[in-house]
Amino acid sequence: MSNASKYQQSQKEISIELIKDAIKHIQGLGGIVNQSSVSRVTFDLADVSKKQKGLTPSAISKNEIYRGLVDEASHYKNINTHTTLKDYSEADIRIQLASLRVKYSLLKDENKILKDKQQDYQEQEFMEQKTILQGINIDEEGHLFKHALKDIVNTLLLENITYIDSNTSSLKLSIYDTLLLDGMILHKLGIVKDTL
Repeated sequence: MSNASKYQQSQKEISIELIKDAIKHIQGLGGIVNQSSVSRVTFDLADVSKKQKGLTPSAISKNEIYRGLVDEASHYKNINTHTTLKDYSEADIRIQLASLRVKYSLLKDENKILKDKQQDYQEQEFMEQKTILQGINIDEEGHLFKHALKDIVNTLLLENITYIDSNTSSLKLSIYDTLLLDGMILHKLGIVKDTL
């Protein structure tokens, strides 16, 4: 055997050891074993003192032994961890489907409850805000307050954070469509000329 073939054989053995180590590392982490992931891990695990070099996906793909090691590990992982619909009986599938329908129904009910609570909270906030602001006569008592509030509202409108609803003449958040100020208050501020 020539020196070149001895060198190639030793490099092949070193690479096989590196690929096996990479596969063990990936499997230990519960990762997916394929040529790309093994390639990345070989670069991370390569030990220069052992004359190891990371292998590209192309190098793994071109070498029948390397590709075989990766394919075998990939196939073994898929058999042990992945189940398909073929692995379940019709009864198992029906039970899982019924279970998912129950979960969906419960989530739908919970979502409706949360939406109702949010609506109640928004209505309560609006009523509190309306009560507080109705007690303040902006024209007489709060000239400074009026200008500050008007500047804030105008800035929010200019930045497209809020908009004025054309149907109710009220100020609403652009993203969530949440009511911030009633049209009556905007009318008192002079931002809206007439309310509905």
